[in-house]
Amino acid sequence: MIEIIKNHWDDPDSKKIIKKIFMDTKDNPDPKILGQCAKALAMHGEDIGDELLRRYPAADPQAKLNYAVALAYLNKKEAIPLLIDDLDKIYNPDLKSSIIKSLGKLSPDDTDTIIALKKVINSASVSRGEKQTIKDATAIEVLSMHAVHALSQSHKPQNFHDFVIIASDGSLPVDVRLGAVESLQKSPADIAPEIIDNLEGLKKIIQKSETLDEIDKDRFSRLIRNVEKKLSNK
Repeated sequence: MIEIIKNHWDDPDSKKIIKKIFMDTKDNPDPKILGQCAKALAMHGEDIGDELLRRYPAADPQAKLNYAVALAYLNKKEAIPLLIDDLDKIYNPDLKSSIIKSLGKLSPDDTDTIIALKKVINSASVSRGEKQTIKDATAIEVLSMHAVHALSQSHKPQNFHDFVIIASDGSLPVDVRLGAVESLQKSPADIAPEIIDNLEGLKKIIQKSETLDEIDKDRFSRLIRNVEKKLSNK
């Protein structure tokens, strides 16, 4: 099935097969295949958005992985409440990651989306004080990094000011903070001078930090210089 989706989409018969599989769930209960078909159909502009919205809440997580992606491809903003609700209550890291990326594509300027993404970012700070496996801690950190990237798709100036705060937060993992610094290069031109001033303050915080080693301080310094250079050219 994956081969048909990837290599034979231009074949009219293959299109019919893929759409039939997606629509006729009784004959194909495999949620992973249903998700793959939905993603392929959405990528090629097939109008399955309403069916995805109807099906999503009760779908298997394996199907939801690609249903979320498909909803983003089809720009179905009506899905935002469904995705945020799932993001808040599920544990599955792969599904959470898919939802975060989809929210970033669907409407990164949506207020509820911004709140949800910031909650994921902050969870990496809260989790460091809890007992958990290395696997769980790593998953939370990765999700937090994905949320930073999704939030960077926004055009709201306040989010870029918040990235400076995130980068300054010593309770967050280093790579999450570095991701926030990198995202600052997307700052709108009208706030670039202000962000550059904020970066000067960030440099002082980094150099005075007692929790960062010299290698990480150097990583911050080099990245900040690169971001300052790009902002100066805006």
